[in-house]
Amino acid sequence: MAEKTKLEKQTKQMVVTKKMQDAISESKKLVIDGASKVDAAKEVLSILKGHTKKQILHVFVEGVSLTRAGAHTYYYNLVTKKS
Repeated sequence: MAEKTKLEKQTKQMVVTKKMQDAISESKKLVIDGASKVDAAKEVLSILKGHTKKQILHVFVEGVSLTRAGAHTYYYNLVTKKS
């Protein structure tokens, strides 16, 4: 099999769905209204069932206002039920 070109090695662009936009809006509202970031992240996970990890992390960063590292930590802890 031929080696992949540099372009083929690049990751695919992520598609931002309507559900993702809704989850960003909802999680921003929750945080503004005083909910914890953990609660907002749990809500995001419930809204985005069937979405990729990359898409969920994007919503954690944009909606819950987490850093990339924080988003990865929250994702791991919530998916493995540590929170």
